[in-house]
Amino acid sequence: MLAEMEAWLARQVMDLRPIDTWLARLSDEDLEEVCCGGAGEPRQVELLEQAPPFTDSLLNDFFDEVC
Repeated sequence: MLAEMEAWLARQVMDLRPIDTWLARLSDEDLEEVCCGGAGEPRQVELLEQAPPFTDSLLNDFFDEVC
């Protein structure tokens, strides 16, 4: 799984550092909500409004293409 994730990340054309930094600063609870919460849940929406551009798209693409 780690090798698949690394290969997928290598194919991304955007600068991932802002997204990585933002995700690293989230509490465990907020990280789980962003990554696993149901689409449109109020807390997830609130958190993603503060995220760097394309964060939600990147996480959804990762789930669809790697997981």
